[in-house]
Amino acid sequence: MSAHSDLAELGHRRHASDSSTHASAMPTKPSPPRHPAKPAQPAGKDNARFTLRAVRQRHDETYHKLFSDRHMMQQLLQDFLPSALLDGWNPDTLESQNTQWTNARLERRASDIIWRLRRRNPASNNAAGPTAKPPPEWIYLYVPLEHQGRPDPRMPLRVLEYAVLTLNGLLDAREIRPEGPYPFLLPIVLYNGKRRWNTPTSLRQYQPDVPEALRQYNPNIAFLLIDINTLDPLRLQSLSNPCAAFFLMERQNTFQGVVDLIPRLDALLSEEHHAALRRTFLSWICEVAILARGGRIDELLLQAQSLSEVHTMLAERVKDWFADARQEGRQEGLQEGEFKGAILLLQSQLEQKFGPLPHWALNRIAQADTEALRQWALNVLQAEQIEDVFGH
Repeated sequence: MSAHSDLAELGHRRHASDSSTHASAMPTKPSPPRHPAKPAQPAGKDNARFTLRAVRQRHDETYHKLFSDRHMMQQLLQDFLPSALLDGWNPDTLESQNTQWTNARLERRASDIIWRLRRRNPASNNAAGPTAKPPPEWIYLYVPLEHQGRPDPRMPLRVLEYAVLTLNGLLDAREIRPEGPYPFLLPIVLYNGKRRWNTPTSLRQYQPDVPEALRQYNPNIAFLLIDINTLDPLRLQSLSNPCAAFFLMERQNTFQGVVDLIPRLDALLSEEHHAALRRTFLSWICEVAILARGGRIDELLLQAQSLSEVHTMLAERVKDWFADARQEGRQEGLQEGEFKGAILLLQSQLEQKFGPLPHWALNRIAQADTEALRQWALNVLQAEQIEDVFGH
């Protein structure tokens, strides 16, 4: 489910800055991105492990592991789904289902998650008569797990495909019979993109004017959208469960925000039966959350054995990261000042010798690097016309 943020969505979307256009006679060269936006890679590790693609894949794997955990899924159902949706279904019967299905394009859907719930009183639903087929005993909760970094207008179509795959998979596994009854489905899409989801959540929204006579012949399906970045942070703070803590951490824009929430998560997962969840969160914090927010990791951090240990180590490193960022900011400021000074000096030399500068010359200067500016400043001394400065 994830879901949903590329890691520009996972990381840079959280630090996106607006570029401004200056209508001055001499445009300035945009400053290079600051170092924290390019996470350092730990020495001795395979660099491929920390590429944006790799971190994005790890992010999707985290969602799969987290919501394959029964406790996490129970908390999701209890606190983040409308209560009426699961009225009449027994949450204590929650059980996971294997998914190893293939769609029409031969793409495997093994990463998706399916859970199912049993009716509270299945035997009491046979009031339609002895010959009537009993209503479905199970409801299947389908969570498509693909990183969604932006709203996807085709999601209703994808969910329809997933629903067909689910039913066919159950038929092939002989979990249900071809003659029915077929189980109910509840597709759930977890979205963590920065932009608010603004596309339809049902297929019918793309066919608003279906004639009544044709309505029954046109497929329709909807999905339940959980947009993590629109969840109330105060409510997330009030919920004492790891699912809410995870969503709260996902909403953080900085690695400092993630680090500050680790003790809360550690306290919620203190019991021994949460050992697997602790390991999953430990891996996500070190290899996804920190990197995606501009932090850096090293060998010692990757070897941390507990959430409390990784919190202590990260709390110490955060101070160093901020100090490095300030130093690099000062250095970049000096370099940027030198660059702007070179532009102004060249512009002044050219105007004194050749008068007002043509647009093409301004454009060349705006696109030049420091070395080109220095060479052109030397060329001014011997140039008889402005074209000679630029090598025309």
